[in-house]
Amino acid sequence: MVYTTLFQYLIEVFDLRDPGSYHDFLCGLQWFIVYYFRQYNAWILVFMTIERTIAVFKPLHSKRYLRRRNIIAVLTISALLLSAFNTHFWFTEKVQGVEPYSYCYYTEEYQYFGNYTWPWIDFALMPLIPFVIILTLNICIIAKMGKVYYYRRINMNVNVTSDSAAFANMTIILLAVSAWFFLTSAPKAVLPKG
Repeated sequence: MVYTTLFQYLIEVFDLRDPGSYHDFLCGLQWFIVYYFRQYNAWILVFMTIERTIAVFKPLHSKRYLRRRNIIAVLTISALLLSAFNTHFWFTEKVQGVEPYSYCYYTEEYQYFGNYTWPWIDFALMPLIPFVIILTLNICIIAKMGKVYYYRRINMNVNVTSDSAAFANMTIILLAVSAWFFLTSAPKAVLPKG
């Protein structure tokens, strides 16, 4: 992901020519790769959070739900769906201008889509929907673990401070991870492309 996201900045820093400016195919491929891998990384975090949630809520059944075959199916389906969402780059992005000042950008007929519609779709696919899912599931995990700690303290008639400290640390970590994900992924989705 670092390579695909920072690739444009490395080109500018080293004053290189953008590979997407050589051919329409490379133009579409470049932006497809950048957006696809950014979105796919976010959804892998969502799937990891779902896995943690299943392990907390159904610990005895988690191995049945989280089989390798099921995980591969989920990852494959999400990869295909994200590929479908990003296929528009193959026909909306073309080489603009003339040599040596050519650049990769939306064609004239797709500029409204590229400048006004796609940023909202990308914002939903990358930071917003994954953030809402991650935050919601992390709150569910915190609530479930809080209930477990409470019943354990009541039923065992003990007051263990290490459990409450561990619960507080877990709560802070889960909420911090959710917030950090959104804070680090949202700027790339809302900033203009290029």
